[in-house]
Amino acid sequence: MEEIKRIDIKEFREQGFLQELNRQFLHPMGMALDISIDDDGNETLEGIWDYRDDPEGLIFDIANSDEDRIKRFQDNEEKVAKHIDKMIASRIESLGFGVEMIPQKKNQLIDSEGLIEFDKSLDQPEKIVENFNKIKFPIFDVDGKECRLMDENKQMYILLHIEKDTTIAFSKSLHKSEYRLIDNRIVEIEKNN
Repeated sequence: MEEIKRIDIKEFREQGFLQELNRQFLHPMGMALDISIDDDGNETLEGIWDYRDDPEGLIFDIANSDEDRIKRFQDNEEKVAKHIDKMIASRIESLGFGVEMIPQKKNQLIDSEGLIEFDKSLDQPEKIVENFNKIKFPIFDVDGKECRLMDENKQMYILLHIEKDTTIAFSKSLHKSEYRLIDNRIVEIEKNN
């Protein structure tokens, strides 16, 4: 059996992984992974803070930090984002997915009944917005437009958007190698030339 590789805890912190793991994932849930540094400078995982009963979760309070601290957060975020983009692209190429999906009992990203009702409303412009709002698809922000995720598979996001002024429906397919999800926004991955 191949020996398991482990990242040095100091490198894990210095490369921004600890910051982004806490900021993007654990803090919103009221938790934080903690690292301790001993007198010799050795860094170890200490444990996980548990403030799940706090409705605000945890924050770094970056907005009230000095310029040097803000710059460190910005640099760490940029390093981790570049690493994620590179890894996601590589995983899509070799595995067909970036983030491994958990098989669902039934496809929760397709609301068949809602879609049938919406499809019927295409001939009734006065009902199109009402029926769009009834569909149970998750909502994402794409380029400032509210879109409902119609389907998600290994390669594509298929989205539905309604122009509420004109009650015209548009669907859009986004290749997953070019986009990723951040805070319910579908964000285009920056290409490296």
